[in-house]
Amino acid sequence: MASSTMVPKFVKYITTDDYKSNEMLLPKKFVIYHGDKLSQEWNLSIRNGYKLGVNFDSTNYKINGVRDLFTDYGLTGGEKLIFENVDGGNFNVFIIGLDGAEIEYPQILHVTQSESTVTLYNEGWRFLKYVTAMENNNDEIIPPTSFMARFGVELSGFVTYVLNNGVEFGGFLMRKTVCFVDGRDVEIMFDNSVIASGNLRFTLRSPSYFAIKVQQFHMSRHSHGVDISVDFNNLTLFLKKREEIKVFLGDRCWLLEVRKRREGNRTAILGGWIQFRDDLKLNVGDQCVFIWIDESYNRFRIELVRALIEID
Repeated sequence: MASSTMVPKFVKYITTDDYKSNEMLLPKKFVIYHGDKLSQEWNLSIRNGYKLGVNFDSTNYKINGVRDLFTDYGLTGGEKLIFENVDGGNFNVFIIGLDGAEIEYPQILHVTQSESTVTLYNEGWRFLKYVTAMENNNDEIIPPTSFMARFGVELSGFVTYVLNNGVEFGGFLMRKTVCFVDGRDVEIMFDNSVIASGNLRFTLRSPSYFAIKVQQFHMSRHSHGVDISVDFNNLTLFLKKREEIKVFLGDRCWLLEVRKRREGNRTAILGGWIQFRDDLKLNVGDQCVFIWIDESYNRFRIELVRALIEID
């Protein structure tokens, strides 16, 4: 059974704003429920032996002193960091590349380290897959191509998956740990008593998002606005009558002006849509899913679902 004192993993999506900064926002849920178990000084360790000390600011939900990590590993936006607590303020950090697989680490140490030899910890390599609302009926997860190229021959066709409460499912022979995170980017702790009570769903938070399916009239040279469906009012009600939202995809960023129309308080994207559409080479039928970052209603990462092209 998962212990109530166990500190869960969390995931941080890196934006183009993050890598230019010396501080990094943390998931609020993680800090609120587990911040009191952690020290103010954190030590971040990468599997190649790289170590970096940072300061934990629980009041503002962030850590300070991360610029060297971004610079040394050339992070430019779109990467993800998985934080795994060892004890107190000691964390293992795994860097997930743009394709969703853990990167191949360069042979570097932090400038403050006295060691001269890089030692690579070569077990438990990770990949990360976001499951969007457009894919929630899928019964399979396809690992990134780069992950399979490196480790595919080592994987059995029958894998037993192990949850953090010890429950196993799947095949046999090879055991692999699988971790699920919720919409606040914090690991879901599968406490058996909570599952048995039927209350697990009340402890989870789906990510806030809205989606737009590109229509023919969205492709005109002079767009008159792209309406956001009233199906997403649970998100748009938090938006002001007029404000800018930032949207990120990899190392790119766009500013979109969002306004609420008078009729029924309908929300629409006005400024910035044409540039956004042209940069991403959107076509009719493509779907853009805008998913919140850091539980913010004005910062979103983009996932694209391209329309299938019918061939006569």
